[in-house]
Amino acid sequence: MKELSYLHQIFHSAALTAPSDHESQGVREGVGVHVLASVDHLREALWSIKSFYHYAGVDYPLTFHCQGPFADNELAALTGHLPTARIVTEEEADKIVERELEGRSLSRLLTKRKEEFLFRKLIDFSLLGETKQILSFDSDVLFFQRPDELIAPQQDPYASAIFQRDCYRSYS
Repeated sequence: MKELSYLHQIFHSAALTAPSDHESQGVREGVGVHVLASVDHLREALWSIKSFYHYAGVDYPLTFHCQGPFADNELAALTGHLPTARIVTEEEADKIVERELEGRSLSRLLTKRKEEFLFRKLIDFSLLGETKQILSFDSDVLFFQRPDELIAPQQDPYASAIFQRDCYRSYS
């Protein structure tokens, strides 16, 4: 019972007020945080996001990408925890991203995106992001100290990328 109470504490924690990355016109300098999660992983995603901002001490704009359908009450709970974040529903992302990929004649990429939800991270974050650099992490990542390697300023944002080695090939 105590463990269950601990897991539900996130729903009683203070709202996070990271700035939205949807307030500017076009792509801007800096880093934007993007997280993709389903309703089934909402609790974990909130822990992940809130632990990152707590320890990182940054004001990077946040975009939360909904994977699958979210009911109105689930979107309201998400908005309550992340009131200043840009929340992109799957339906909204599909309209924008599919139109963009079709316009660029990238039908094979569009097909892959529909087949494998993880391709949304690779495609949607770039197309929907409004910052030059993107920081993304999964909903099962918790932070317990300042993640200096993720937030250190990069001299050339296109010359370096940091990836966690995965135990299998999630994206292919």
